[in-house]
Amino acid sequence: MTDVDASDKIRRVGADAVVSPNFIGGLRLASELIRPMVVSFLDTMLRDRDANLRIDEVTLPPGSSAVGRELQELDLGEISNALLVAYREAGGQWRYNPPGGMTVAEESVLILLGTPTEIRAVCEHVGGTMISKPTAEGA
Repeated sequence: MTDVDASDKIRRVGADAVVSPNFIGGLRLASELIRPMVVSFLDTMLRDRDANLRIDEVTLPPGSSAVGRELQELDLGEISNALLVAYREAGGQWRYNPPGGMTVAEESVLILLGTPTEIRAVCEHVGGTMISKPTAEGA
């Protein structure tokens, strides 16, 4: 889709997301100019076969062992080297670099940076679910 204004129309007919290559390309060019080292870091991180870092999500369903506990009580650092980058509340509110004293709610989402193995370890530890199911460390 090339007309960004048409995205409202597309959403009204039921689309959950709209992808505009021209818009994304423009954002990428602006990011290259404003934050070239950040863009380089992200590109390298996502393509480096040796580091194999990924950003992934773990949803906390009802019954998750994490629900009702504070983030610091989950001891994620003891389970895995995955880094908790953000927390999305069930209502859609984002918390970037969430504080340890934050109470975890059901249907919230943990956004993690780590290897697939590290992220799976967190998922299993908290009784969460992942959309992506990498079959190998390199996936």
